Amino acid sequence: MAKETASAGIYVIPTLSTYATTVQQATDLDSFLKNPTLRYLSPWALAQFEPAANRFKNTTSAEQAERMHSALTFQRKLVKTLFDAGVPLMIGTDAPDVGPMAGFGIHDELQELLNDGLTPFQVLQAATVIPARYFRKSSEFGTIETGKRADLVLLEQNPLKNIANTRAISGVMLRGQWLLKEELSQHVEKIPAAYKRELQQVESDMASNPAAAEQYLAYHDPLRTLATAAIVDLFRSQGPEKFHQLVGKMRQANPKSRIASEAGINALGYNFLGQNRYPDAIAVLRMNTNDFPESPNTYDSLAEALFKSGDVAHARAMYAKALKIDPKYVNAEFAQKFLAEHTQK
Repeated sequence: MAKETASAGIYVIPTLSTYATTVQQATDLDSFLKNPTLRYLSPWALAQFEPAANRFKNTTSAEQAERMHSALTFQRKLVKTLFDAGVPLMIGTDAPDVGPMAGFGIHDELQELLNDGLTPFQVLQAATVIPARYFRKSSEFGTIETGKRADLVLLEQNPLKNIANTRAISGVMLRGQWLLKEELSQHVEKIPAAYKRELQQVESDMASNPAAAEQYLAYHDPLRTLATAAIVDLFRSQGPEKFHQLVGKMRQANPKSRIASEAGINALGYNFLGQNRYPDAIAVLRMNTNDFPESPNTYDSLAEALFKSGDVAHARAMYAKALKIDPKYVNAEFAQKFLAEHTQK
């Protein structure tokens, strides 16, 4: 496989430190959450890693965890095999989707490749020369030469002796502008407060200028995590009735509103359901049935929340309502099975 990959001209980004992070979350989440760099992650992104919502911790059995450990061991061997076969390797982390913090995670991946058998020089090439070659931009960046982009990092110690020295940053040259370590550190320490201001601004715009909020989130929130955090906060602070009025205003301002759409409110309900906040989930999902009475999915979602809260009788009624609207809707088979298994006595 390694030889075929090389002959096909394929470049590989192993992201092994990323996979190691998922293994850690599945098997030792407490240690993962002690990572000090997580404080620079937005609260709405960090929420997905907390115990109540962590998909690796909550969906991984002991048997699956053992397989993950074995897979990680195999992948580490595979990386060296790929490299020895002539496959170009590049540094990447997929940050911050499954754990690594952007910027900081790069150093973890450098160390990972060193541990897997590459030399410090080869590891540095994977972060500089090889990416430039992949993008066919070797004449612009990848090495420090006259005429190339003035983007570089000045280190206090030699990374060829110890790859961990890439963390000993004296300063950064960005587009020809010199930035001292102290200046960069000051900017980094301002990040948590900036997240707080951003969330407050989005919540304010949702209430007073929905169009501005939608536009901002469309450009800055592709995974919808900020939108979810803002809408959750508004529901908590305003209560169901005022929140419903706000949603109506958002739909009026923008009939195609992503946040206030049927799917958006349904996602909010499932957010509460995932946290076992049954009254809030039921309130939100019931609101959706009132606003979209011809959608079987709204009744289906409400039925699930009611059942998980222990209200089997009303869950039956909602599944029956969904089937009455459309006997062949997407979850109809499950609904029919539920009704058959929970026949009223």
